[in-house]
Amino acid sequence: MVGRSLTAVWLVAVTVFACTPSRMEIQTDAVRRIRFVGNGAAFSGQNNLQLRRAMELKQSPALTFTWPFMYFQQPSELSVATLRADARRLEIWYAHHGWFDARLTGWEIRRVRQADDRRAGVVDVLGHVEPGPVSVVSRFEVVGTYGRTVGVVIAAALSEQTIAEGSGFDLDAVDAVAARLREELQDNNYAYATVTPRIHAFPEERRVEVELEVVPGIASRLGPLRVHGLERVADDLVLASIDLDPGDGFSSTALRTAQLDLFNTQLFSVVDVHPDLSDPTNPDVPIDIELVEARFRRLRVGAGVRYDYYTVSPRLTLSFRDVQLGGTGLVLDLDGGAGAYIGVVRDDEGNVSSVLPTGLARVGLSYPWLKGGRVGLFGEGTFEQDAQFGSLPFWKIGARVGATYNFSRRVSLTFGPAYELFRYLEPSEDALEAARAQFGGDFTGASYQLLSFDVVGRIDQRDTPIQTSRGTYWQLDVRQSIPIPGFTTSPDPNAPPDEGFLYTKLAGEVRGWIPLRLSRSSNRRPLVLGGKLRLTGLLPWEAGAPLPYPDLAFLGGPNSLRSYRVQQMGPYRTLCSYRSGRPNPQHNNGEAYDLTRTYLPEGGAAAGEVLAEARYDWKYGVSFVVFGEAGILANRWPDLAADKFRYGGGVGLRYMSPVGPIRLDLALRPTFVEDFGPSTWVGCNPIDRLPRGYDLLTSATGAREAVRELAYPVAFNLVFAIGEAF
Repeated sequence: MVGRSLTAVWLVAVTVFACTPSRMEIQTDAVRRIRFVGNGAAFSGQNNLQLRRAMELKQSPALTFTWPFMYFQQPSELSVATLRADARRLEIWYAHHGWFDARLTGWEIRRVRQADDRRAGVVDVLGHVEPGPVSVVSRFEVVGTYGRTVGVVIAAALSEQTIAEGSGFDLDAVDAVAARLREELQDNNYAYATVTPRIHAFPEERRVEVELEVVPGIASRLGPLRVHGLERVADDLVLASIDLDPGDGFSSTALRTAQLDLFNTQLFSVVDVHPDLSDPTNPDVPIDIELVEARFRRLRVGAGVRYDYYTVSPRLTLSFRDVQLGGTGLVLDLDGGAGAYIGVVRDDEGNVSSVLPTGLARVGLSYPWLKGGRVGLFGEGTFEQDAQFGSLPFWKIGARVGATYNFSRRVSLTFGPAYELFRYLEPSEDALEAARAQFGGDFTGASYQLLSFDVVGRIDQRDTPIQTSRGTYWQLDVRQSIPIPGFTTSPDPNAPPDEGFLYTKLAGEVRGWIPLRLSRSSNRRPLVLGGKLRLTGLLPWEAGAPLPYPDLAFLGGPNSLRSYRVQQMGPYRTLCSYRSGRPNPQHNNGEAYDLTRTYLPEGGAAAGEVLAEARYDWKYGVSFVVFGEAGILANRWPDLAADKFRYGGGVGLRYMSPVGPIRLDLALRPTFVEDFGPSTWVGCNPIDRLPRGYDLLTSATGAREAVRELAYPVAFNLVFAIGEAF
């Protein structure tokens, strides 16, 4: 205890005496906050945040003057000269956004804290603004001499422009439309196209005329490809990684795609693919590819945690990649991880924590450069120990080899054989046999092995995989199992031998997004409608033949039906496992035993889900979402019925961060029959039959019908995740 106290005193002393408070590091006053009077509110286009961004003087970061952050945050120092210059900057900013009469009439400096001999003072800065009336676009016109072909390209580019007669003038919007028009021309063989904005302002009449002068130049083609900066990577490998062929029509999109493809090889830290436009009379435009080679070996260490109501699963991950193994062009991937499921399971004496260790080891080799980068070969082996549904521990060993054929950048086909050896660790063999008896052939007992041939086809027409706004995505997965006879899953020596699995699994998915305008006066499309349809079916070649339980269809989770926990939609069964252990006088006449309850969703061989979402992209990377969802899950196709239909919906919030959209969704749904207890008790003594704690909205126990009368009619689920829902 004394040692800990001395350590705490030492840390406090270091913080107080070794660090200097932020107010002691500046000579004048520190700026705590910058605000404005006379400007508009949050949605006016001239709020405080927008005006502060136009200034050179900044306000201090949050908590700068609060202990202990004062030792680490750097305050903003007041400069009267900078404020004078910022007044001019703000008036220019206003003029660029249509307020030509705007004036910053003065700065007011309000004292918050007095300066003393040791510390600087703290002030707030208040700017007084008179924006005046905003000017509108009275005329918008594209001028120039060009033919019909260029006219069609211009019309297509302007169909999404954000400027319309009668809308407020914004110089940034004009520049964006000009850049978009030039890009569209360069995307259609006119590499030398120029678009020059001409703006005629009439402040007294509060209007602005906008002209875009277009000079398309000559039609052009891709010329010679010139690669620069290589030391260890061969030129042929670079050219095989991109889809640029001299003689094809010039396309700026093709150049950006080539740049992205080269980045994706992970061979280069800097990639610049740009045309040489120095000779506007040359129809064959040379393409310069400037490269800086990256380190071929990369080691990454990461950590994360997933919280799922009654389960917390921290994970540590380690990955190593060598993208030029021994100079052969082979790509080596090594991945490892360790973690645990820390759950809370209900027993008769209260809530007891349970810890299930997890781990992952994977090694993969690939060669993606065959046939000019169109064909890639791969092979990998994995070992994984985890907990199915967060409660049923297992380990599995897997291996697969295959090839990927890229018909184009957006269309690919991956195929090859795969093998998997799967074994449950808990509960006991007797309990697993009882589960198999109750589940039928779909629960494969303690272990199984599966050999299959898998095919995955993809057509990706999305504008971007991160916060998609338009396009479609198609995927078809086909798995054909290959029976391996002689592998017995039952400990009973008299049981018939396992003939292996013989079934076909089909899973098809389509997603689509459509952007919509909300105003005729603006071509901005902030509203995006999205949808997803996924169908899954497992078809045994013989009626009633067993199917591997982990390969069944399960619904629910952040990327499925959000009103359900991960893979928990539909009926479930409770599996009890007994072992000798501590005395328990409340059960079984005082016999000593330990009880483990495992809650297993039934899953199914037939599943479908439909998701629909409306996303409004507001400002500052923030979006608002309304969504609806529905799904159906059945043990077999003939069992599909209306009582297996589930549905829900909700609202969400998105923020576009550097690592992708951070989303928070609140999903609501009615309560269904499975929310009041399992469909079947497997191997449980009558007195040990308790439902899942997180499904019951009341502490009452008993028959499902009796519990249902006491429960709330609506269930909710809160989802916090990174990445879009689909």
